[in-house]
Amino acid sequence: MASSRRHRQQLLTQKELAEVLPITTRQIRRLVDEGLPTEPLGGRTMYPMAACVRWYIEYREKLAAGQAEVRDARQRKLQADARMAELAVEEAEERVLPTEVLQRTLTTVLERLRSRLVAAKGSMPVRVVGLDTPRAAKKVTDRIIEELMDELRGVADEDEDGRSVA
Repeated sequence: MASSRRHRQQLLTQKELAEVLPITTRQIRRLVDEGLPTEPLGGRTMYPMAACVRWYIEYREKLAAGQAEVRDARQRKLQADARMAELAVEEAEERVLPTEVLQRTLTTVLERLRSRLVAAKGSMPVRVVGLDTPRAAKKVTDRIIEELMDELRGVADEDEDGRSVA
């Protein structure tokens, strides 16, 4: 009679629930720690079948979603590792410059450009005053700009200490 009442209420023992879910009783005990529904009955822990099955389905779905996230994260990491390896090869083959080298070179170029522009600004009026035509002034300014461009091109042919490497 107690058995039939228990089934009418759909309360299962740990062993019965393990058979329904097909998992071990040890797994049932671990799942209780994670929130698997239980009901006390006469000093025993019973498991409401419908609630436990629903909970277990949700648990497995969350677990599967988490595994998919882990799988996606692993894939992204593999792709990032592959890209880092490609960059290392490109750097070794001198197809890319390390950021520090590029930054130092660009800083040098910009500092020289600024210095030359300041110097040109001061010398331009002196070099242009007294010229008879706008065409003559344009020739002088073109020459000044060419000098600036030559100076900047020269930076690419120097090492970090400013010595020529060409």
